[in-house]
Amino acid sequence: MLQRRFGLSERAVPHARWHGQVLDATLTQVIDHFREHFFDCPARPEEDAPAEEAALDQRIGELRRAAGQVAGVAVDEDVDREAFADLLARSNSFLAELERRHVYGYEPL
Repeated sequence: MLQRRFGLSERAVPHARWHGQVLDATLTQVIDHFREHFFDCPARPEEDAPAEEAALDQRIGELRRAAGQVAGVAVDEDVDREAFADLLARSNSFLAELERRHVYGYEPL
């Protein structure tokens, strides 16, 4: 999902961003469902805090370099940094909550 929405060039894969947005919306619904039905408390706002700017730039750069190697087209379009940060924060806080509840480790996205 990260590659489709944020890593691939729209010139190389015209529908990638749309598919990524749909996958992101679906993931959000799954996380919200788990939080509502299986967790006894909602997410704490501080857990969904976005990553630092430098870390976001590094992750975006990694995604784009990997996509460029596969697709053979460099990505020059602007990325929706706020959506990228929200997705990482939401997913990582959910994985951390699963870790606390099920006593297993996780690696952040």
